[in-house]
Amino acid sequence: MSKTEIKKHAKGVTLIEAMVLLFIFSIITMAFYSLLSVGTRYIVEVKDRLGASAVANERMEIVRNLDYADIGTTTGIPSGNIPEKETVTENSHRYYIFTFVQYVDDPFDSTAGGSPKDTIPNDYKRVRIKVAWEDDIDSAKSVSLISTFPPKGIETSAGGGVLSINILNSKGIGIPQAKVHIKNAYSGIDITTLTDDTGNIMLPSAPVGTRRYVLEVSKDGYLPLATMPPYNQTPYNPVDVHASVVRNTVNTKAMVTDKLSSFALHFKDAFGVSVPGVSFDMIGGRILGNKVGIPSDPVYAYDETGISSGSDGEKSFSDISYGTFYLTIGSPGYKLIKVDPGLSSRNSAFDAQPGTDSDFDVVLADRSIASALIIVKNNKDSSLIPNAEVHLKNSSGYDVTLNTDAYGQAYFPTSMPALVPGSYTADVSASGFNSAAGQSITINGSLVEKEIKLTPKS
Repeated sequence: MSKTEIKKHAKGVTLIEAMVLLFIFSIITMAFYSLLSVGTRYIVEVKDRLGASAVANERMEIVRNLDYADIGTTTGIPSGNIPEKETVTENSHRYYIFTFVQYVDDPFDSTAGGSPKDTIPNDYKRVRIKVAWEDDIDSAKSVSLISTFPPKGIETSAGGGVLSINILNSKGIGIPQAKVHIKNAYSGIDITTLTDDTGNIMLPSAPVGTRRYVLEVSKDGYLPLATMPPYNQTPYNPVDVHASVVRNTVNTKAMVTDKLSSFALHFKDAFGVSVPGVSFDMIGGRILGNKVGIPSDPVYAYDETGISSGSDGEKSFSDISYGTFYLTIGSPGYKLIKVDPGLSSRNSAFDAQPGTDSDFDVVLADRSIASALIIVKNNKDSSLIPNAEVHLKNSSGYDVTLNTDAYGQAYFPTSMPALVPGSYTADVSASGFNSAAGQSITINGSLVEKEIKLTPKS
């Protein structure tokens, strides 16, 4: 090897070593930067938390020096001299102070639960001070202090009744830490607080009033709710009317909500091919109430018309109400056969479960294709007959047997090409029913719907 070759070889080795060294240095630098960034955020978090703790302790000391009669918020139950919300700046940091005061009906006297057990449910006051460095009462970036304040001497009645608010999910389980805004304009009450671990808020000694308490419920990821005035002030009978309080009585108000749902609708023809640009209407979700009259149709949280599937035949819905949804196809060239998976009670309905992201196939029949949709029903009550055997044939050799789906339907053909126009016959049978043979069907150049009824065996 010549000297020139040795030098070139040496330079190449040095360059590779330099690149390896640079790569290692980059990894170390990135790791150090990431560690420094996490450490800095942690230090800031600790500093914010220490500052919030100091503010909370300071505010609680102020409350401890108030007369018992003055312990309460300016718009709360009980009322007092403390603002429900304050904003302060300490060491260049802004903090938000949320104060909630409530009477407590203590079970120690063995009469907790209000009238008729306990005619004085306001045994003492509980004060919760929450200091956050985000402007939200349910922010996780916060600290809280709770303290109790007994009256001087024996307890005396503060009047009113007990308002017990329960926020439940669709399975009847309490939702903890749900934000509830309680407003009674007649009594100057305007409170925002959180449910406890059982989903409850208990407010003894609430001023009496019929349907005067307006409640608004919210929680991240959940369907928001609000009470409504009764029918004479609302165009339908609402499920959640404003709450009432009767004197010396426990007045329970329950409201049901759940996690939001997301789902995608995939519009397909009977052969599984995507159908773009399908116009449809959709109603459903949580029931808000019922229309007045006959029929008393439900009023749903979602009601939209003129929706269209995209160029890929799909339409997605995010953060929408949970519950049952119903589709109506607006495109005249298609007939809705079913939604899969759907509800057995109705071929256009499907369930969106709380907190899920689901997919549903919307199966359509193209009316321009020579085809047959045979629907089998019970002759006695016109109910649909699933799993009935439908044998369709003609003199030209077409001979296909299908079983009806959950909605009593059988669609022919099962694949392209379309049916040849002409005369066909259908033989239909089902367990527990007398068979119907030789049912005549004339196929033209478009979709033909044929309803066949079977008589139950005696």
